[in-house]
Amino acid sequence: MTELVVKPEVALGPFELGSSVRTVVQYIRQNNRTYNKAITKFNEEDPLGMNICIDLVNQGLELRFSPVSQRLELIRIYDLTSVRLIYGDSDFSSRTPTFLSVHSKFGPTSAGHYSDSKETYMLHYPGITFVFSVPEELLQEQKIKEGKMPEFDSVMLSCMHMFVSDEKDPRLIKPMPILGKPLVLLPSQGILFSETNSMLIFGNTPQDALTILGSPQHISYKKSNPLSIHERLHIRDKAEVRDFQYDYFYNYFDIGLDILFDAANHNIKKFIVHTNFPTHPNFNLYQKCNFTIVPPAAQEMKHDEKDDDGFEDFDEEAKVITPEMKWPEISECYGKALTEPFFMPPTKDNPFGGSRYYAHKDIILEVMENDYISSVTLFRSHDY
Repeated sequence: MTELVVKPEVALGPFELGSSVRTVVQYIRQNNRTYNKAITKFNEEDPLGMNICIDLVNQGLELRFSPVSQRLELIRIYDLTSVRLIYGDSDFSSRTPTFLSVHSKFGPTSAGHYSDSKETYMLHYPGITFVFSVPEELLQEQKIKEGKMPEFDSVMLSCMHMFVSDEKDPRLIKPMPILGKPLVLLPSQGILFSETNSMLIFGNTPQDALTILGSPQHISYKKSNPLSIHERLHIRDKAEVRDFQYDYFYNYFDIGLDILFDAANHNIKKFIVHTNFPTHPNFNLYQKCNFTIVPPAAQEMKHDEKDDDGFEDFDEEAKVITPEMKWPEISECYGKALTEPFFMPPTKDNPFGGSRYYAHKDIILEVMENDYISSVTLFRSHDY
């Protein structure tokens, strides 16, 4: 039986509240002898419509992640017989906990809440809520309906909820921002890292990327290009000359960013960011990128000059594109694509359908069948 330490507002065993779904899935895979049955649940048609849930069946745990931030916001323990729960210096779940034993272990708190429809009583502490099943013979107790539970030893604990509580109402879950550096994508120019007011632009070197982002988690080489047939003839001829020189990626999985460098001059030629939606084959390879895209209309210069770093001014109050927007809304910002979209059919390992690729000036947006973006690629037309 798995033993887990209860730390309200912090963690249950190794599962820290606020962790990214990518971090948690990696841990589960690395410890698959213990967590050998995990079921992922989400809304395929609208991935933002419900939590991403990982059900650890053999431990009776459900890990719920915010669909927007993709961070662990709630841990639900629904089978108290499948785990040993440690609080303080002792196990409080070896016998089915009762209202009396929980109240004795965790101490006094404010009156709870009774749900008439579910016939349950909820007792709240900071970052933890205990849900008790009320026996039929006690349902008419007026004190219970008023939230004043007498210390009956027959009122059994049915499940627990663990979370980071909101400052205004400790019974509610505190919203969590998206992890990772906020990025502003400026097609034709590059990426602005707004937290540090630093920038990577097309033509920068690996040293520039290392200075701003540090070492990548991985370096991979681009040995094939499935869209090369659509490239201009002189570009294909150039590629044939460089058969043994491969462009290479710096992969920053923790911020959902890939940077492609040219093999010949070692300059940045492409940026790719990822949304990490569960309806894409690359789910959990990257952490969700915290980006906004400034469309062309907002990039119009407000002054007849560029700033010191070579970036054109853009209207910071204009409507921007975010990973939470669907394609119809995005196309309103961007207008009609330069060409008809390319379609990539699904592979046998992908049950969610193919992707459509919409090309605008110096940007390609990969859109899934549910109309959400899965990746965004920035490039400069004259490099191709």
